[in-house]
Amino acid sequence: MKRILVLMMLIAPGASFAQSEVGIGFLAGYNYMNGIGWNEVVRHYNLAHPQFDNNQPLLQNGFFAGFEFDYEIGNHIFITPELVYKRVRSVTDNKLYEIDLLMHFITLEVSAEVYVFELGKRVQKGFAHDFYMMAGPGVSYMLPRVYQDLELKNGLDGEPYRPSKMVPFLGAGVGYDIYFNKNFGVSPFFRVNAYFPFEIDDFPEVVLGSNVAEVNDRTSVFNFQLGMSWRYHRSGYSRK
Repeated sequence: MKRILVLMMLIAPGASFAQSEVGIGFLAGYNYMNGIGWNEVVRHYNLAHPQFDNNQPLLQNGFFAGFEFDYEIGNHIFITPELVYKRVRSVTDNKLYEIDLLMHFITLEVSAEVYVFELGKRVQKGFAHDFYMMAGPGVSYMLPRVYQDLELKNGLDGEPYRPSKMVPFLGAGVGYDIYFNKNFGVSPFFRVNAYFPFEIDDFPEVVLGSNVAEVNDRTSVFNFQLGMSWRYHRSGYSRK
């Protein structure tokens, strides 16, 4: 299923390439994730070991940066594939252990962007602006080196986080284009990516005497992005 999703994402932009001019852009911004499914891990772990504090993460944010390409496929409709690097950090400290996770993702996403207003009527004196909505599928690959530091207390033993490598998701958001001329503009945007499911594998596997606390769960994760896109030569703004 994941391979089919990736293949469809690669084919879709290529199919529209022959029918349209191509715009290119750079995007970057703030990235927040809801603890990588931590709530389910906490629930399972606390049921087995109620003597420890709740294992709530203190921080799960970071940044993202990448490139995008624009293909016009219809009246005010664009297909926009993106290749993005994401960095997320999560810190947890309790009576059992202290973990400082540093997670790295490579993400491929293909969004359909639909403009709400008629573009031709918004172009005045070389300046254009327009509101748009976006939605589409994507897939994230988590790079193998996941955790930065794992400190177990009271002489306990443990293993690092071993997440699933390839995770599909669905994304949706809104943006606002501000073009200074027909070739260059900026676009602030807000987007939410939902991972259904995100697999948690043995996080962490902590040995407590003869008892081993293992968590193998499938959870939902939401990734919130607030960013800015710098776009060059979006073909939609060439219309008068």
